[in-house]
Amino acid sequence: MEQTTGFQIENGVLLKYTGRAEEVTVPDGVTAIGSYAFKNKYKVRSIVIPQSVTSIADHAFIGCSALEQITLPDRLTGLGEDAFEDCKSLTGITVPHGVPAIHSGTFGGCESLENLTLPDTVQTIGKQAFWGCKSLKQLTFPASLTEFARDAFYLCESFAEITVHPDNPAFCCIGGVVYSKNQSTVVFCPPEKQGEVVIPDGVTAIGDEAFSDCKKLTAIRIPDSVTSFGQEAFYNCDHLETVHIPRGVTTLPYRVFGCCSGFKEFTVPDHVTVIGDMVFYACTQILRLTIPDGVTEIGARAFEGCVRLPALSLPDSVKVIGRGAFDACRALTDLRLPEGIAGGGAGFTRDE
Repeated sequence: MEQTTGFQIENGVLLKYTGRAEEVTVPDGVTAIGSYAFKNKYKVRSIVIPQSVTSIADHAFIGCSALEQITLPDRLTGLGEDAFEDCKSLTGITVPHGVPAIHSGTFGGCESLENLTLPDTVQTIGKQAFWGCKSLKQLTFPASLTEFARDAFYLCESFAEITVHPDNPAFCCIGGVVYSKNQSTVVFCPPEKQGEVVIPDGVTAIGDEAFSDCKKLTAIRIPDSVTSFGQEAFYNCDHLETVHIPRGVTTLPYRVFGCCSGFKEFTVPDHVTVIGDMVFYACTQILRLTIPDGVTEIGARAFEGCVRLPALSLPDSVKVIGRGAFDACRALTDLRLPEGIAGGGAGFTRDE
């Protein structure tokens, strides 16, 4: 193992920085920054990485809370998971051309990060890649991006604007919302987008988590061309007072309206036949909920946490009620179950 003052290097890999300097220059000839090489070096304010470095491993700079400036080398092709996690003072970074992916948690907890540029080589963005980037306000998806995790921007409290390169083959942007390239599916809305979203006529699907955690949206205008809602599509949209369910939508999937605490009254339309698991989970302000005749299935924990709901009547068309459907419904004193329904805490099924 090579011992350069403050650096432990083996076969070109910087395994550990042991120094205490605020400004660090990695020695020339290093080809990789190893896992946890700078872990919790909370005094380091700037790092110069030589052009010889081609990869940065998982967790390489985790916990460098004072790091304000770092320039990534042009030859870099690998950037690991959680590489800059909790680098709370980092305000800007340019990812070099050649990096193909932003992995899970790569910039997680970089709460001062305002300026981020992705090259046209990035194809994927992983789960919670930018979680907790509280200062990140906008981002452009490059032409190369074809896949990204819907929770990539979890807890990004300022992220309100997104654009997509016009040559991107997978996605496009309309009104600040990401759609599939053919404009058939709503894919993603930035969590801090405010006001009203108007979905164009012709869109047929609202994808999984498409509007999840969009707490500042007050209205979403959904055209009748939509025939499906994805799981958690409107989860935690706590300023929405209602959601229009087009006639083509017959199933309400997992947690689609979970934590929508803006709901006071809600009428499920008569074309819906299935209310899935946790659909109205923690709709804490709902006082009136109407379930129409024609619904055949109520999923597990469907109404859990509707703490202010005083009464609920389920139609005779319901054949199955899932486990814990009414858990934590503390105010529910008037519950009408369909005739022939039997069961207990494990759920309810119709006696035939």
